[in-house]
Amino acid sequence: MDLTQPASSRGKEEVIKVDLPRPEAIDPHQRVVQLERAIVYLQEQHAALLRGLQDEIEELKRRNKDLQTRLVFATGGTGWEEKPKDAERIKELQAELDKRQGELEDATSRNNYLQKLINDLKRYSS
Repeated sequence: MDLTQPASSRGKEEVIKVDLPRPEAIDPHQRVVQLERAIVYLQEQHAALLRGLQDEIEELKRRNKDLQTRLVFATGGTGWEEKPKDAERIKELQAELDKRQGELEDATSRNNYLQKLINDLKRYSS
């Protein structure tokens, strides 16, 4: 069975080959057990992915708060005038933000794929 998974939100697709015996080739009870194991595995992967995303979000929140605090101290808590060095740093931070947003979109796409796969396996095993 070939499953097509979006590799990212940028339109690329990745084909995953799953070698499953033909349903009529195995005992129905064994097939149910196999599919239940597959569902549990996918649920574990899904949960791990969600935990990782939640941890990353928390880390980004902490980092954002730290950077905001550093900005306040660097500007003396007054108005902020952009200096050439600051403009370069802003570009660097914007590039990093864009990269992180792309990673988040990729992880979200993978998460959606895994959830669909779990749902499909549940329907198939019913």
